[in-house]
Amino acid sequence: MAQSLILQAGDLRSRVGFYKRVEQGDAYGNAEGSYAATAEFICAANILPRLGGESVIAARLTGTNLVNVTVRQSSRTRLVDVAWMLKDERSSVAYNIRSIIDPDEGTAQHGRFFEMLCEKGAVVGDQEDADPMPLTWPAKDPDEVLDYEIDWTARLAGDTITSSAWTAPDGIIKTDESNTTTTATIWLSGGTDGETYSILNRVVTAGGRTMDQTVTIKIVEK
Repeated sequence: MAQSLILQAGDLRSRVGFYKRVEQGDAYGNAEGSYAATAEFICAANILPRLGGESVIAARLTGTNLVNVTVRQSSRTRLVDVAWMLKDERSSVAYNIRSIIDPDEGTAQHGRFFEMLCEKGAVVGDQEDADPMPLTWPAKDPDEVLDYEIDWTARLAGDTITSSAWTAPDGIIKTDESNTTTTATIWLSGGTDGETYSILNRVVTAGGRTMDQTVTIKIVEK
């Protein structure tokens, strides 16, 4: 049964704010920007943690939390899309919006609520609510040249990658990089035996999100 079918007016006990991204051009003509400091509007909502399913398990592995946020449909909430940010105004916890549906679509009850799948623990604009947990790749020999991949599928939640950039510290060499709509790949060489390096991947999505993930790799002579 859809969540909204059992909601009553008194169940919308949280207050959430909706924030639009302030677009500005970068040096290459691409649109980018952070979210506005002030909410476009604030409304009542029901916030319910997602407790199971493959996407929830995958999100936990990357240090993120999924919730369902239900709000009444109105002229203002109909303007919201997945490029917006949502914030619990009482706890100041910020969320990326991953999808928006009418849970009663196709029934006589449709048009009452929007149900939004939202993600806490990911980069939201230029704010980080909580850093994603670092991942760890298998150890690499200093003489090996190997490819490593991050699968972003769980955090994308239906969104797609449009660009990917890797940052590697001094001492380990990035020889190549590539991406698909859901994965990002880096080729690494070198490194000093016994050292552990932190590699950062930043992706930009078609939905306007910028997300970071750090991965550690230890160099071990084999």
